[in-house]
Amino acid sequence: MIKNFFKIFFGNLFGKIIGFVREIITAYFYGTTFVIASFRVSQTALLIPINFFTTDILNAGFIPLFNKYKKENIKKASSFFWLVKFILIFLSVILIFLVFIFGKKWLNIIAPGFNEKEIKIAFNFLKIMSVSIPFYLLSTLYSFLAMSYDKYFLVSVRPIVQSVGIIISVICAYYLDDILFLAYGFAITYILFYFFTFLHVKSFLKFYFFNVKTLFFDLFHSIKPLLLLPFFLQGNILIERAIASLISVSTVAAVDYAKFISESGVVLLAAPLGLIGLTKFSVMREDVLKENLIKIINVLLIITIPVSTFIICYSDFIIKLIFERGAFNLDSVNTTSMILMGLGIGFWAQVVSYILIKSLNAQRKNKIVLIFMVIALVINSLFNVIFYKLLGSLTIGIGASIYGIVLFILLIKYFGIFNKISRNFIKLFIYSFLIGVSGFYLKKFDIYISIVFFLIYWGILILLDKNIKEKILILRNRN
Repeated sequence: MIKNFFKIFFGNLFGKIIGFVREIITAYFYGTTFVIASFRVSQTALLIPINFFTTDILNAGFIPLFNKYKKENIKKASSFFWLVKFILIFLSVILIFLVFIFGKKWLNIIAPGFNEKEIKIAFNFLKIMSVSIPFYLLSTLYSFLAMSYDKYFLVSVRPIVQSVGIIISVICAYYLDDILFLAYGFAITYILFYFFTFLHVKSFLKFYFFNVKTLFFDLFHSIKPLLLLPFFLQGNILIERAIASLISVSTVAAVDYAKFISESGVVLLAAPLGLIGLTKFSVMREDVLKENLIKIINVLLIITIPVSTFIICYSDFIIKLIFERGAFNLDSVNTTSMILMGLGIGFWAQVVSYILIKSLNAQRKNKIVLIFMVIALVINSLFNVIFYKLLGSLTIGIGASIYGIVLFILLIKYFGIFNKISRNFIKLFIYSFLIGVSGFYLKKFDIYISIVFFLIYWGILILLDKNIKEKILILRNRN
């Protein structure tokens, strides 16, 4: 498990480094202007329906069932793969048709604060990018197929390919003075990546197609508990975008810059463990799974709570350091840093909750996932709607953190593991509060001295606190 974790981790790490370059270049050329805001909205308009129809089929449906069938009969597993592939192709054709017919109305719902010019630009982006829908979905399916055979290369290289494609498209759009290259770059990247994934998995693509009715109902029963989840999950994204557009156009663009930083932790830490967990946790006994989760969560808290504290204390410094150049002006810094500060509050909870959700998916307890996620998403959306006029752009960040924290509380209560992590959690929270207050005070005098003090503080605590060291060593020695 550790070996596969590091395969995905280092792929995602390199992808994040390229991603930082991508965001820096995008910020330099376009800042938080209406151009990049329109592009972000068009991406959301494209991805909401894609994820609405397909996320559960691929995540909660394909991987656990394919692994189950593979152990029983490889022909049955291959038949299941082709069934899912045909479903995705069918859905792709429908989605492309809907984009061209209802795309502009859809964009008006997502971004009610946009004017006619901004909606028109976003619609042009959306039409171009929609061509890549089948390639986007099938490349994801092929990546998951490879992962089922313990081959994690495609999963780890995907963010790298995506970032390189957007970097090229941003540079072309700016220097060729044609913003449509932003959309062309997105589409071409996924078309090329599809052929790359196909060549990588073609040896697994033996065609068998029987017992389709049985396989279809197996898939349906697997994802049935989650069928309502896309309404809430994608609806929450829609509300978040709509609220951002009502706050300001620059907030729409700023959300993605801020989330890119906060979600790096999820991509680097939680995503590799979650993806591996879908294959490994599905065959574990419940008591063994619980034991593994306690060890993983304790180590993740040791890593993520200090990171959360750092983000809260130094969000303005982080944004200035990474983005403040070119078209990314002081107004962009202020807007983005406020969102990032709010995201920092629940960063730790987002990472831990991701692992716990994937463990439930692996155990095919999707009804529990549905209930918990719906509760967290509704609370998040209500917070955004009620407080956006009062808190402005900070609302988006705090709302996302509330989602993660609510989900964390529900999940650890369900697994019954709070007693096993409470001592570690409370101690880390107290340590964070003390350094957080000190950090805010010290950075008024010198930001760099404050950061050095922050790092030394946590380094000393991890070295001297026997309980924290034990948690790390137990996990290391076990693996």
